[in-house]
Amino acid sequence: MTKAASREINHARAGFLALRDELQARHADLDLAEVWDGMKRSERKAVLLSATIIKPDSGSKKPDDSSNHRAELLTTPLRQMSVEDRVAIRHAIHRMSAFASGLKDRCHKHSASRPVELAALARTALDKGDMTAARHFISLIETAS
Repeated sequence: MTKAASREINHARAGFLALRDELQARHADLDLAEVWDGMKRSERKAVLLSATIIKPDSGSKKPDDSSNHRAELLTTPLRQMSVEDRVAIRHAIHRMSAFASGLKDRCHKHSASRPVELAALARTALDKGDMTAARHFISLIETAS
């Protein structure tokens, strides 16, 4: 076997081993545990609500067992949760991430078309002879650039 062929095999093996390690970490929920550990208490609460693991506060002033359970879940390490809860949390995070990405995309599309909309408004104002409005829209376009 040539040195070049040996290097290719070792490179392919290294890629396989990295993939295997990543899959093992995912199976052990290490990636999810890292995300969970980095979350603030309010973020954890939102994820648990989305995963329907906890129910929204009833609004009553009287503490009950369910509110104590909620407080415990917010501080429970992921490794101590049931497999079902971890799966629900993973799905909730994916849903929330996809939703946030969609909002970001929509906002980006809207901001990209804003100068075009302002230019159309400026043209309309010019057609009507409203120079004050036309200057206003042009200044908005200039400050956006």
